[in-house]
Amino acid sequence: MEIFWFSWFQIIALVFAVVCFRYLRTHSLGLFVPLLIGVCVVEIVGANLNLFGWDRNYIVYNLYLLYSTPLMLKLYDSMLVLSRSERMVFGVICALVLSFILLNFFGLQGMVTLNSYSIILIQVLQIVLSSIVLFQAIVLNIKQQLIYNPYFWINTGTVLFSMGTLVMLGLQPFVAENQITVSGRNLYVYVMPWLNVLLYISYTIGFASCVKRNHSLL
Repeated sequence: MEIFWFSWFQIIALVFAVVCFRYLRTHSLGLFVPLLIGVCVVEIVGANLNLFGWDRNYIVYNLYLLYSTPLMLKLYDSMLVLSRSERMVFGVICALVLSFILLNFFGLQGMVTLNSYSIILIQVLQIVLSSIVLFQAIVLNIKQQLIYNPYFWINTGTVLFSMGTLVMLGLQPFVAENQITVSGRNLYVYVMPWLNVLLYISYTIGFASCVKRNHSLL
């Protein structure tokens, strides 16, 4: 069985989330545990599908989009400070996003082709929502050091990861057409693992910040 080297950072983030679970719950971040379980399972299964005679693992990642997007949206619902009317608008946006992902999975791009339309939509949405959470964290917590705010670390990592993912997806046709490689391998293969490392280190620091913040309030 193979485990990608960057998957260890995902596993470490999951371990931190489980160990700090009661502190995560006090900050409405408990859903990161099932979210990270899904991440780890998908990466391990995706890396080893060839053992079962599957030459493409796109369906695994497409299924993960169906699984993770509702969890991700619920986490944003917990992190965002919204008025009643704003929460209604957010609910409509969530319904539209989930409907599109389902439509794309069962119709537009299908199950066995990478659902790149859904990935792009999700990354754009995460950039917007994480930026709003960061703005609120700065404005509403003027007296609190940001380095102890779990929302700051989680959403900073998310913005950087999503922006990097969008750039790589945008460059992918150009890279493929011009056969841009490093040591004979696609540039995407080198960049995405490091974006994953950045994201899950940010998550891990954010989870640790939950503990620090709770203790500072005692």
